[in-house]
Amino acid sequence: IFRVLQLIVLVYVVVFSVVLEKAYQEYEPVVAETYSKLKGAADLNSSIVDANDLVIPPLMENAIFITTNVVTNHEVQNSTCPLYDAKNLSMYDCHDPVCKEGDYVQFQNYGMYTGTCLPLTLNGTKMSKCAVRGWCANVDPKTNVGELPNDPDPDDTPTSIVDGLENWSLFLRLNYAFPAFDITKNSAPKLLPGVNQWYIKEILEGAGVQWNDVKGKGAIILMNAKFECDFNPGSDDCKPTWKFSRLDKTDPNQKFSTGFNYYESQYDPANQTHRITSKRYGLKFEFNVSGRGGKFSIVNLLIALGSGLALLSVASLVTDFILSNLWSKKEHYKKIRNAELDEDDLNRNVGSLHPDEDVNDLSDDPETAAKKEALLKALPTGFYY
Repeated sequence: IFRVLQLIVLVYVVVFSVVLEKAYQEYEPVVAETYSKLKGAADLNSSIVDANDLVIPPLMENAIFITTNVVTNHEVQNSTCPLYDAKNLSMYDCHDPVCKEGDYVQFQNYGMYTGTCLPLTLNGTKMSKCAVRGWCANVDPKTNVGELPNDPDPDDTPTSIVDGLENWSLFLRLNYAFPAFDITKNSAPKLLPGVNQWYIKEILEGAGVQWNDVKGKGAIILMNAKFECDFNPGSDDCKPTWKFSRLDKTDPNQKFSTGFNYYESQYDPANQTHRITSKRYGLKFEFNVSGRGGKFSIVNLLIALGSGLALLSVASLVTDFILSNLWSKKEHYKKIRNAELDEDDLNRNVGSLHPDEDVNDLSDDPETAAKKEALLKALPTGFYY
């Protein structure tokens, strides 16, 4: 048992730790930054648009955003409009207790209650709703009354969706370094599809996403590059492995708060109380770089071997445990293990066989010599020596 356990420990140290896990390597984590560009053209409401129109903001840290759907409103400051909820028209009826003058509309950007009411007609139905003062859209300059900014469900506004973006291309260059080894590289010595260039649809498919499922509300896609580099002589393996995943929707049944969008406003230089507000839905690609590079280190090799040799002591402990608790002759083993015979004990045992003779004169007696040899064999050799 003892020798088998020693063999197992040696195999673990040499095969698994040193060879497979490369315990002889010294490792340095990668340090990287990204540079990205989107290119393509598409049709939006019969107008041709390109990256300059849709990649807004044009510069993001380790990320890039492309607009897939946009909803625009022309708004006027301090105008009034009737408040309603298209999904629940019973809300915000005139004189509703929530419509308290001076309070803002909770969880919304609609403005503040005026304490008055305004008429509203929806789908031929006339009603009276609480009035709010804020940035209303389509305002009549004579009455200063307008309507709530248009904010429909993206799936209900197909005319504002930019078609054809799935065929645009993304170029992504990684500039990365391993400072401890004084090594600097980048991932674009030339154009390499699948390494530094992809179609949008390829990235989406890699994340398990279909274009038609995200073109309305957008999505957040993580592009993760992982390095596992070997800088030993004869090896030139330092290319990242890419993995794509969707961050905003991790459960297929998730309905609430999916996609990605943000608002931007452009103010009229001649009249700062007028603005154009756009709600942009789109794909946000986030870039993450992780990993390490390794080189041979004699110090790490000696540490790994030393740790392995230290494990050999475990073999003795395991052997003792098995023989003491699991072996069928464990009681016999315990007696031998606990025996503390020294040379005086041996002589006393031999002397008891011939009390009238000097023990040193018995070496020539065949019978006594055989018994002495049997006692010597009973000593616990092989267990602690």
